[in-house]
Order: sequence, then C-alpha cells, then structure tokens
Amino acid sequence: MMEQTRIYKALKGVRGCQPVNLEALEQLMVCFSQLVVEQRWIRARFQYRGLGTQLLRRLLEVGRDEQLQSISAEILSENGAMQRVCEKLGFQIQRTADVSVVRAEIIL
Repeated sequence: MMEQTRIYKALKGVRGCQPVNLEALEQLMVCFSQLVVEQRWIRARFQYRGLGTQLLRRLLEVGRDEQLQSISAEILSENGAMQRVCEKLGFQIQRTADVSVVRAEIIL
C-alpha cells in the first residue's frame, strides 16, 4: 500500500530529483527523537506545548490524503503522555507480548 502513495513516489525520486535514502532518513528521525528525549533544554522548552499533538494531527492528515488504511506505532509503556495524545486523536492502544511496549493504531 505504501508504495502507491505520492509521498513514497516522491521519496523515490521524481522530476529529475534524486531519490531519498530512506534508511538514512529513518536514522535521522531516530537520532532527532533521541536528541529531544535526552537533551533537557529541548525537553524543557518544547514539552507540554502541544507540539507532539500537532505533529501527530498533521501525520493523520497526510495519511488520509494518501488514502492509507491505517497508521500504527509502537510506544514505550512508560510513555503515558504519548499514549494519551494518541488516544485523544482516536488511536486504540493495545498491549503487546513485550510488556515494555504498547501498540497504538488508528483506522483512517
């Protein structure tokens, strides 16, 4: 399904643009997430201001525009704030075999 979306096609290269290195993009996103979590000054400045909620809302809009069937995520069980944000936006939270992780899913 993902291969049929406009975003995926754009990342693969269109109109003379070079394709995006998807592995590098994923690694960059992971590193950015770790930076936000690990750096207190970033956490203190941006936490509890609705940034995560707005980013997730935008992700849902893009998913709907791309006609995705669903969006899912794995969240650390201890991350109650992210679980609440997901629930607020309509995700269903489910336990997994790994007690340290829950799965959030929304049908679009």
